[in-house]
Amino acid sequence: MKRKALWISIIGILLIGFVCLFCYRHYIRQKQIEQKKHTGLVSEDFPVQDIKHQSKNIYEDAYQAETDTQLQIMKDNHSYTIEDPLLVWNPYGTNTGSFYYYGISEQDSYVVCEVTCNNGSVIKHRLKNDSDSGVTKTHEYLITGLAPGLKNHFSLAFYDAGNNLIHTYQYTVTLKKDKQIPAITKVEKGNSKSSLTDGLFAVLGHDKSKAKNIYYYDNNGICRGKTPLDDYRTDRILTIDGKIVYSYSLTDIAFVNRLGKVEKTLSLGKYELHHDFMYDEKRNELLCLVNDTDKDTIEDVLISVNIETGKVKKLVLIGQTAEKIEVCAHKHGFMDTVRCETFEEASLTGFI
Repeated sequence: MKRKALWISIIGILLIGFVCLFCYRHYIRQKQIEQKKHTGLVSEDFPVQDIKHQSKNIYEDAYQAETDTQLQIMKDNHSYTIEDPLLVWNPYGTNTGSFYYYGISEQDSYVVCEVTCNNGSVIKHRLKNDSDSGVTKTHEYLITGLAPGLKNHFSLAFYDAGNNLIHTYQYTVTLKKDKQIPAITKVEKGNSKSSLTDGLFAVLGHDKSKAKNIYYYDNNGICRGKTPLDDYRTDRILTIDGKIVYSYSLTDIAFVNRLGKVEKTLSLGKYELHHDFMYDEKRNELLCLVNDTDKDTIEDVLISVNIETGKVKKLVLIGQTAEKIEVCAHKHGFMDTVRCETFEEASLTGFI
């Protein structure tokens, strides 16, 4: 009886051990799945670091500051090289098809990046660095053009100042599928005889649908990333002093640097964007077509926003230029007869 009891105890202990091992492995696997859900990755063949955010809105200063702080801690705690670089998926939140890259090389060099994915076209370009000479030992980039929901391959080829290849590093990663990306339901062949220029092409979404963001497509029609917006589409993308400029809500405009960081946002206050805006380089101002929320009419106000100070100034009430039409229309109950939805630069000194 004692021997039988001993065997029962041993078997019981083994069963408990197997159960504990199973639970532990399940726990680890769930943690890995949760991390993948957070990072947006399915699989990768290289170490990936993760940014933990308390702030949920990528256009808040707190969100961008959290990224800056954690990236700096990572770089302080490890000597990253181009053989062992720091790679972080979409750390600033502004491009879901991107990786932040940081590494130090032994000699001055520049980098040519090539990104491919299943059925996608080849995205190849020289990465911009902050060196005046074009070559550097400090390599800090945003690798863009990775396709959500697909296996991606990207390579970084390092060249010296004489354009001699030093070494090429290869990486493979599969991103999670993004349900917000619009499906292409129909393809039509155009009549143009001109060859298609190299993408990526920015496709502007629509605020009256779930696809209100900015989507990037290659020459084969494969989506290679998304820039999330808040509650309103953007109608224009500008480049000002090396920054990408676009509206991300009805009342706010973002300035994003080459690493994907939102460096500045401008608020329009009581004015709401209604389609177009442009850059006045001479005055360093944005000119915006807007609605005045204090008025009943819409699409009839032009304002300027000083990029340095953020000061907003009303320039034109378009309805005043067609006062008789407005008066007649208002008598008959029409409140927004005169609208302006776009404008273009007419000369070196003015816009229409």
